[in-house]
Amino acid sequence: MVHLYPIAAGLTVLIAAHGLRKGSLSLSGAVGALIAGYGTLANPLPTFGVLLLVFYLTGSRATKVKADVKARLEREAVSHSRSEDANGVKHKAHAGGQRDAMQAWAGGDGFCALAPDAGDGWSRTLVLLALGHFACCMGDTLASELGILSRSKPVLVLNPFRQVPPGTNGGISLFGTLMSLIGGLFMGATAALTTYLSNPACSVSAKSASWLTLWSAGVHGADRMLWLNIIFLGGLGGLLGSMIDSVLGATFQRTYYSRETKQVLLGRLPPKKQSKSGSDDSEWVVITGYDILSNNQVNLISSVATSALVAYLGTSVLV
Repeated sequence: MVHLYPIAAGLTVLIAAHGLRKGSLSLSGAVGALIAGYGTLANPLPTFGVLLLVFYLTGSRATKVKADVKARLEREAVSHSRSEDANGVKHKAHAGGQRDAMQAWAGGDGFCALAPDAGDGWSRTLVLLALGHFACCMGDTLASELGILSRSKPVLVLNPFRQVPPGTNGGISLFGTLMSLIGGLFMGATAALTTYLSNPACSVSAKSASWLTLWSAGVHGADRMLWLNIIFLGGLGGLLGSMIDSVLGATFQRTYYSRETKQVLLGRLPPKKQSKSGSDDSEWVVITGYDILSNNQVNLISSVATSALVAYLGTSVLV
């Protein structure tokens, strides 16, 4: 029998409509958010849906932080347009900060999904895959959207002695790295707290694990460590995901830099301008990387790799 989730459907429609109205989602993005959002929210375990909502809302808000400052550092590249404005004058935050919906697989109810033996281990694996995915996405988003505001100039992840302009693919800073760690820890805490509060079986299995005494030793120390491990894995996912993204970006993404406006180009195609002789006279120069992967492809590879690493560590090492 197919189970329908009207609350999940209604909430997904509201989010997609809000994103479309605010400009944080394009029309295709809104349709994708409807499908991916419902697939994530429509299951008995709310952890997946809460992770999605927390990531979407936090990531959209982070994009808007000091948008005017980021607009002076980055320039959006929009293909298939002849106007100069469409070639990237506006920063993404001016359009609301577009975010894509992410999909995670769902587990069951009636047992603690994070217990090592739940569902022969598959339930725990699925939760950890989702945690790794969203921790990676949150860590990378905060590192990109807030790390660019760092007072110190970023360095290239593969060459820490080379300074690069803010917004460069593969550029990292201490502040940005800290933001990726905080983002991952935030998602780990969200997953742990949501699962603990929403699933009676998890509450019973960890009933002695008071949040005020998590670090104290006791008979149920293993239960306490379960929740600490989830938070730790979230932080690790945020940090690892951001680093994987940076390494891929520095290598397989090409970064263009404007010598005139001192801006980094967001996108693969540099805008062209015509010189007086009628020939192309681009102001953009290549500063890093090869034009092999798009930003979406880098994000996909990073999230898949991080999800696999977090799930492996959570099921084979931190058990």
